[in-house]
Amino acid sequence: MRCWKTVVGLAIACLVSLAVPTAQALGPSGDAAGDEVAGLVERGRQTYLTHCGACHGVEGKGDGSVADYLTVKPPDLAGISARAEGDFPFDEIYDVVDGREVAGHGTRAMPVWGAAFKGLDPDADKRAIKEKVVEVVYYLKSIQPALPMTHPKMGGKQE
Repeated sequence: MRCWKTVVGLAIACLVSLAVPTAQALGPSGDAAGDEVAGLVERGRQTYLTHCGACHGVEGKGDGSVADYLTVKPPDLAGISARAEGDFPFDEIYDVVDGREVAGHGTRAMPVWGAAFKGLDPDADKRAIKEKVVEVVYYLKSIQPALPMTHPKMGGKQE
């Protein structure tokens, strides 16, 4: 019965993700570094809405349209920094979203997005897949309450 609910839930998630409207672009900030981060966030938002929103919800609260059909409840992604005492664990979240190199988690209820993104675009190189995952993580960081948009991997650039 559990397996059936998971299969139905994932099928519904795929169908819903196709119907999610494309997000509008953010306006320019007038600052090159800020515009670059805004672009990362917006591309991450679009990817999130397409691939993650059906389970995690439009606002990342774990209340997506198929969440009730899943055997493992999706976490509240807007509360990542609150659970990490105010810090956003960028590298840890990157590893969880990518999923290809996370060890010790047992079975995975969430898709391995690094592999899934590669499957969606077989011609994509490692860098393109990494950029897509980084964009999603920047979007997740953007939905945390009052955090600066910086990370050492981006040279400390700030929104």
